[in-house]
Amino acid sequence: MGEVKAISVKLSGDYVGHAMKKNQTIDLSFKFLAIERANAMEILSMVNQNIEVIARAGINKPIKIGLFNFNGWSCSRDGDVMLKLQSDRDFVDMPNIDIIAKADILTLMFKCEIEMDD
Repeated sequence: MGEVKAISVKLSGDYVGHAMKKNQTIDLSFKFLAIERANAMEILSMVNQNIEVIARAGINKPIKIGLFNFNGWSCSRDGDVMLKLQSDRDFVDMPNIDIIAKADILTLMFKCEIEMDD
């Protein structure tokens, strides 16, 4: 077993939307402008990990959104990044998603632990 490394990525972006599927799976999407692209690329190292998502809406205190899995990352020709996450309903704080949906300014922190190979 290798060393465990904590990774965190802080980004400013926009809430795009969320959807709950019939099987109680939650899809959550964020958009980041091109100036955040280099930082957003660090999220790719979180593939296949449990990602804790914490958000700050405006000047309010940070709130935990939940524990998600990486579901997709794309970059437009303008350089904007779209991030898609997915989780089970049991691991998401739905009232907090409603809070970030109304926010004009959104700062997000993505955290996970990765086991490094020896």
